[in-house]
Amino acid sequence: INFAIFAANHLHSGKGLTIHSSNLSRDGSLENAVPSTEELTVLATEHPIVEANLIQLVVAHCHDNLSWLDRFDSCNGIEIHIYSKCNDDERIPTFVKVADCVTIYSGIENCGREEYAFFKHVVDNYDKLPPMVAFLQGSSITENPHIVHDVMSYLPGTRFKDLSRHIRSAWHFQANANSTDQNGIQERTSPIVYEQKTWVTSWRSMFLASRTELHTLSKALYIEHNELFCSNKCTASNCNIEVWFAPLFKCTPVLFKGTDCETRTFIAAPAGVDEDLVKDANFHFKAKRALPKMKSVTTQITCGNRTLFYMESKANGVLMCVDGSKLDWEEELRIMYKEDVQSLNLSGLEWGAITLNPAD
Repeated sequence: INFAIFAANHLHSGKGLTIHSSNLSRDGSLENAVPSTEELTVLATEHPIVEANLIQLVVAHCHDNLSWLDRFDSCNGIEIHIYSKCNDDERIPTFVKVADCVTIYSGIENCGREEYAFFKHVVDNYDKLPPMVAFLQGSSITENPHIVHDVMSYLPGTRFKDLSRHIRSAWHFQANANSTDQNGIQERTSPIVYEQKTWVTSWRSMFLASRTELHTLSKALYIEHNELFCSNKCTASNCNIEVWFAPLFKCTPVLFKGTDCETRTFIAAPAGVDEDLVKDANFHFKAKRALPKMKSVTTQITCGNRTLFYMESKANGVLMCVDGSKLDWEEELRIMYKEDVQSLNLSGLEWGAITLNPAD
C-alpha cells in the first residue's frame, strides 16, 4: 500500500492521516511486521499524476528552514517528499508556490543523518519510483545556492549527478577498519573502490539518481543500509556513507578505467559566484576575505556506453555519469550551465552565522 498516495487521494482537510507503524515492517510491507512504537504521520495534499519527466525531491528535514523550496516556483514537473526526523514539524513553513505537490512524513526514525530518510523513501516506493529522484538535505540552499537549477537541469541519460558541487578525494573507510559491519557492506557493494586508498567522490549527501540506477541495487540492500544506520555499529552516525553514494551508484573516476576508455578535458563548468565559498559546513569565508579562484576545467571519461564528467573543487565541483558514448559533450554542458547565474536569487538567505547582503 502506498500510504502517501492514499493520503493524497483521500485527504483534503489538512488534518492528515496517522498510521501506526506497529503494523508495518521496515520494508514498508504489512507482512512480517516488526512491532514498533514509532508513528508515521502523513500530511498530504493532492499530488500531480506521475509523468514521464517527473522529478521527486526527497528532503530530509531536521530543524531546517525549508522556505527555499518555494524557489521552485511551481509544481510543474516536481513532487516534494519531506521526511521530518526531529519532531519539529512546526518549523516546516506553509508553502505557497509548491503547496500542491508537498507530502510531509512525520515521526520518521531518527537514525544516522539524512541518508536514512533517503533510503526509506526508495524502499517504500521501490516499484513506483519516477524517472529521476533528487535526494536533498533540508539546508540544501546554503550548501549549494544553485540547487534549484542543478536539480532541474541535467543531461539526457543521466544516471547519477552530484548536487552539492563539493567534489574531492575521500578515504574514510580505510581509516575506520575497526567497523566490520560498515566495511563489509562497502566491500560487497563496490570492491574496486573499497580497495583504493583514496577516490574522487561527492560530499554533503546531495545527489540526483535515475530510477534505472536506483534499481541496480536491490530493495534488500537499501534495507540493510538503514538497519546498519540504526545499529550504532559504525564509527560515524551515518557510517560515512556521505562519500560512498557515488561509488554505490558507480560514478567515480576509479571505475572508469580500461582499454575502451577515452579521456578529454575542456573549459566548461558550473558558473560560480562568491557565495559558493561561504557555504554551510564548507569554508566559512567572511565577506571581505580573499577568495580562491574557482576551477573551470572539466574532465570527461567515456568507457563504452557510459560517460563520467568530473572536476575536483570544494566550491564548484562536478561529478555526474550518463549513458552515452558520444565524445563531444561540451556544447550540451555549456547549454546546461548557461542560465545558472542569471537565475540565482540569493536575497534573504542566512548561511550559518553569515547573512549574505547582495550590496556587500
